Amino acid sequence: MRYSMEDIFEQAKSFFNSVDVSYREEEAYIYKGVRVSKIDDVYRVCNASTGGDNYNDVSPDVLERMKDQGFIPGVALQGYNRYTKMINQLKEEYRNEANTRNNSKTLKSLKNRRKELLNRYSYLKQMIQ
Repeated sequence: MRYSMEDIFEQAKSFFNSVDVSYREEEAYIYKGVRVSKIDDVYRVCNASTGGDNYNDVSPDVLERMKDQGFIPGVALQGYNRYTKMINQLKEEYRNEANTRNNSKTLKSLKNRRKELLNRYSYLKQMIQ
């Protein structure tokens, strides 16, 4: 089944963990860093995990996943992509720390953060397959 943007919006609206962030004429819902909004029958799906007031549209592969499988699988793919990026950044931080200061407390902290991220990453990887 192929979902329309209206269907995706209704799924986000009816999902029990979605947070209503509507303001004035805009009706919007956020769930795990994905924001779905509607203004005058114009729908938009944004990445809200970057912080701030500026939201970027989600990547085309995430939008296609939502249209093919629904709102929740698209959110899972967005989270998977985000964690992949965070793990790569953490790997670079660890490499820089090991090659420059080599502080054991910092290295241990980075290992623990990596372990936590990998647990979340592996859970999302199972969800998107």
